[in-house]
Amino acid sequence: MTTTSRRRDERGSIVLTELLGTIPLFLLVFGAIFQIFLVGQASVEAESAARMTARQLSKGVDEASAAAAGREQASSFFDVEVAVNSQQSGEPEISTIGNASSASASATVPFLGVDFGVDALDLTITRTAVMPDPRTASSAGLP
Repeated sequence: MTTTSRRRDERGSIVLTELLGTIPLFLLVFGAIFQIFLVGQASVEAESAARMTARQLSKGVDEASAAAAGREQASSFFDVEVAVNSQQSGEPEISTIGNASSASASATVPFLGVDFGVDALDLTITRTAVMPDPRTASSAGLP
């Protein structure tokens, strides 16, 4: 076998090797970007649920209905929990503060969007919202 025929047989092998070497890097970067997107979306969902719950509480709706409205506000992809009058540590709570209503909601973010059944891989995002009570705000002379 001559040197020129050997070179012709090996043409393109470096390109294939480089391509195979960069695929795991592309997958890693894509996975990280996707996870960041999921965390951001879960944060928005939790904030939305907390705001809806606090808004309903400030309107005088009972706590169970307000929590249900908050859960309905969030998409079904994330496990969003809104607890009513929970005094246990680590759980979201709903409370009335003076002339305002406060609610917390937690959204669980699965690792890379897949539930592997390992809770250590999941992230929990908690957001709190406070809404003034319009009935007491107007009687206090506030706009």
